Amino acid sequence: REIIVEQVTNGLVVRSQQSRRLGFWEHLFGHSPKEQVTIKAPRQIALLLTGVNGRVSSSDIEGALELRGINGKVDLGQATTSIQISGVNGNVAVGMKQLGDGGARVSGVNGNIELRLSKDLNADLTARGMNGNLRSDIPEVNVEREEHGSRYAARIGKGGAPITISGINGNVRLMRQESSATGPAASDQKSALQKEGNATTESKVR
Repeated sequence: REIIVEQVTNGLVVRSQQSRRLGFWEHLFGHSPKEQVTIKAPRQIALLLTGVNGRVSSSDIEGALELRGINGKVDLGQATTSIQISGVNGNVAVGMKQLGDGGARVSGVNGNIELRLSKDLNADLTARGMNGNLRSDIPEVNVEREEHGSRYAARIGKGGAPITISGINGNVRLMRQESSATGPAASDQKSALQKEGNATTESKVR
């Protein structure tokens, strides 16, 4: 399997590609080469990551973040601007420092979710369609639940940007972000992204 880095008009695309045709026995019994990819880029990026069969982790990102189709654990540092996470088969942990008008959307996750919220975050959270519970470990953030149903709501700080959670098969936990040093070690100017797995992967850095 080859790792290909391509420059496009608005950023970089990193993807994997089968370097040779599989033989009869590999087709019959399977052939799953594994690779680990580490990307070091400025924190001020927009990151799109799709189709990973393995663990994904990153340090802080100061830009839009979108993850789709991840079969593995996701562990992300503090994110800003906007967050979209969908189609994850595994536990998810993500830090939220500040959110723009686009807010954050998390949907279709088969696993537990941990939201690490900064003290300066102002947002309104709603959750529905959950096969699990939502709880807050933050004293000043109270979670309200409908008497009958699986809909939750919480105001974070002064309220503001929307955080929408839906279609979760697992529990959701709200907690304080202990520090900005989360995810893989990185310098003050760099954001490190690590992927490991054995499926066709594609990430786009803008």
